[in-house]
Amino acid sequence: MIGWKPNKEDWSITNFSLAVVILVATWPFAAGLRDWLTGAPLRLETVAVVETPPVNDPQLAAGVSGVYTGQAIFTIEHPTTAQWLTQLLVPTITLATAIVCVTMVARLVRHARRDDPFNPRAHLAVRVLGLVLLCYGLFAPLVGFLMTAVITTGIRGGELNMAFHFEADSAWPVLVGLVVAAVGESVFDRGRKLTEDVEGLV
Repeated sequence: MIGWKPNKEDWSITNFSLAVVILVATWPFAAGLRDWLTGAPLRLETVAVVETPPVNDPQLAAGVSGVYTGQAIFTIEHPTTAQWLTQLLVPTITLATAIVCVTMVARLVRHARRDDPFNPRAHLAVRVLGLVLLCYGLFAPLVGFLMTAVITTGIRGGELNMAFHFEADSAWPVLVGLVVAAVGESVFDRGRKLTEDVEGLV
């Protein structure tokens, strides 16, 4: 609707949504910390290369060999402090990413409340938001894979080859980061020009 401005209730919903994001991002870290303090076993899941089935895969053409992977589950009954700290690295990165993103969104909201949505600091917040989401989506799965490989080195004994597997649901931060960056640059560029035109008319 033309002339619509967010009211107090709209801002309350925004603040509540940001608080929920922090709460959800805190849960994996808090759960891992709880397991560590209560002496629970450390359980890890990854993808590993498994032996080729004895029967040739009929779907493979002549001269083509297949690499087969399967789920590998590791349980460490008495993990060390170093293993727990390594395991908590990705949840810590997730929580830190959520805090940065919420902080940037809060900055955007603050400038919108002041009727100054195209402030350069708000533009910077959009850029940081897009970059952080993009980097998290690209590197968090890789860090998780490397941390699992480090923790399970002694268990695997060199006989189990882990395989990096990028889950489809891990792509959403990359997509959101790209959209935020692209749309943000376009919106702020247009907004800055409109602001300059209005100031010129005044």
